[in-house]
Amino acid sequence: MTHTGIFEEASMKARNKKLKDRIKDLIEINKSHQRMNGRLRRELNTEKKNHDITREDNQALNMKIDKLEKKLSKNV
Repeated sequence: MTHTGIFEEASMKARNKKLKDRIKDLIEINKSHQRMNGRLRRELNTEKKNHDITREDNQALNMKIDKLEKKLSKNV
C-alpha cells in the first residue's frame, strides 16, 4: 500500500466514525421528538375534552338565564 493509500484509509475511517456518531445523534433526536409529540397529543386531547365540557356548561347556563329572563319579563 502506498503512503497516500494509508492517509485515504485513515481519512475514510474518520469520516465513517463521524457519520456513525451523527446517526446516533439523529436517532436520539428522533426518539426525543416522538416522546414530545406523544406528550403534546395527550395534552391536546385533554384540552379538547376540557373545552367541550366548558362549552356544555356554558350552554346549560345560557338556557337557565333564558328561563330566568322569561320569568322576569312576565312579571314586569
